[in-house]
Amino acid sequence: MKTRIINASTELKNEPSVHKRTMSSVEIAEMTGKLHRHVLRSIRAMEPAWVKVNGSNFGLVEYTDAKGEKRPMYLLDYRECMYIATKFNDEARAKLILRWDELEREDRAKESNALPGPTDYGVGHTVHELIEWVGALQRLGGADKASTLELMKKIAEEKGLPMVDIPVSTENTPAEKRPCIEKLTPSPAKEKDKCKIVRKAYTLTDLLKIHGKKYTAAQFNQLLIEKGFMEILYRNGEPYKAISLKGLKYGVNSTRIDYPDTLLPVWYSDTFPRLVELIEEPDPF
Repeated sequence: MKTRIINASTELKNEPSVHKRTMSSVEIAEMTGKLHRHVLRSIRAMEPAWVKVNGSNFGLVEYTDAKGEKRPMYLLDYRECMYIATKFNDEARAKLILRWDELEREDRAKESNALPGPTDYGVGHTVHELIEWVGALQRLGGADKASTLELMKKIAEEKGLPMVDIPVSTENTPAEKRPCIEKLTPSPAKEKDKCKIVRKAYTLTDLLKIHGKKYTAAQFNQLLIEKGFMEILYRNGEPYKAISLKGLKYGVNSTRIDYPDTLLPVWYSDTFPRLVELIEEPDPF
């Protein structure tokens, strides 16, 4: 049996879950005003029934007391403590519950104060939150286009998303070669040449018109939502549509030029025919 010096609540490192919070029988005795040997006696008396129902014994270790002598001590998780507490009086049981609540608050505070390292960039945030953050940063003047693209590439790498090659326009770049979102029907003869410059994305209304589909944009949006390619999100209590993670292979969440704070889902012209096929496929029974 492994011997450790433990004077208060701890984590049982030998358990399968390294984050399993436990409380020692020593602390239970101090907190409830009982003698430790009496707490040990109660735990031992209740252990057989627990083993019969749960199939596992209580965690038993040794600690070194103030005299340097080794003593037995139990380490109990929350469920085990609540089971043992059924033998306590109301006041002792209330103290135990409040102490567990305090321990859980401490754990939450530690988690919230843990800052992500360089390799944890974007962890815990959705793709849409990261994209909106990059867009807000650019609109506030905190990042030029080159910096914004670098941030987007990093997000794409972290999340395993496709990334198109978008050239950074400068004052010397001809206007016709600067990347943009087409809002008008493109000339089919020039489409191939345009794709050499940048992968084109169009509004849903334009693509439905180009491909001769009879759907309205509202009808097709509803089908995209039902198939999981789009989703309804909320900002400040207001709903808006956004391309889901599943749909980012076929489109991208952009922003409107006239309303920079408004999300505008646009779809890639080269993968739109396949997207239509997936939408029109019957659902499996």
